[in-house]
Amino acid sequence: GELLCEHRGSGEPHFAHGLCQTCYGEFIKISGGLDGGAEPPAFQRAERERLARASADENAADSLLEPINGIAKESGSLDNGGNDRLAITGDTGEHKAVDRGNEKPGKADYVAS
Repeated sequence: GELLCEHRGSGEPHFAHGLCQTCYGEFIKISGGLDGGAEPPAFQRAERERLARASADENAADSLLEPINGIAKESGSLDNGGNDRLAITGDTGEHKAVDRGNEKPGKADYVAS
């Protein structure tokens, strides 16, 4: 066949689709190929970025939904400005190493009410 690429008339042999082997290789690299499933590099890059964003968004959403042991959300009342807050639940705040003595609780000690 006759070459239709820049090497037309140079004596380069026809390789495929009217192109010499060099130009055909560049065409495949730039276009992503002739197969129906082959996608151009720009599409492949955009698709990788879209999947990475979707994965990151999903991971961020999942981490926000996971409960944290010992922490519960309390709905605020008008007394505290109506704001929701986090509260420690089920934790006595007692530390065996230091709180088993006969000392009275100090400011930094958590005392269950």
